Amino acid sequence: MKKFISLLLSLVCMFSLTGCFSDLSSLFGMGNMEPDKVIVKMQKYLDDSDLKKDNMYYKIEYDEDFQNYVLTLSHPEMNDLAVASIRYVYKNSSVSGSGELVKAWDNLTEMAKQASKDVEAKIRTYDDDAYLVVNLVNYDNQEDILLSVSGGVVLENLLDLY
Repeated sequence: MKKFISLLLSLVCMFSLTGCFSDLSSLFGMGNMEPDKVIVKMQKYLDDSDLKKDNMYYKIEYDEDFQNYVLTLSHPEMNDLAVASIRYVYKNSSVSGSGELVKAWDNLTEMAKQASKDVEAKIRTYDDDAYLVVNLVNYDNQEDILLSVSGGVVLENLLDLY
């Protein structure tokens, strides 16, 4: 009985000590990693995901100016020709198949919104203050952002620009 009471008292003391911290992970130094270490962990996480199987190219980096992480995605099929076609069909809704294309883009947008939430949640296991922006870019022109999402909120959308 004395051992049980001692164990119980030890647990109470330990949990009262951890009550001083906002998160139990901070007790062990998790959640406070430097961005360069988080990038390495997230690169491994992304390498193990389905992105490679889907022929998706990705790059994760830390933006010092905005103090957030940026995941840039591109796919060989999302090239200049495909982007021009999407823009043309969106502007000319009378084109055959335009409804399916807009619906497919909406589905892609929803997937990007969910991915931004999921990947940001994973990053926050390493960095409590992390924010993530997911950018889908033109494969041929990496400066051409087609879709930008953060925390499940669309920041920029190819279809909203026209």
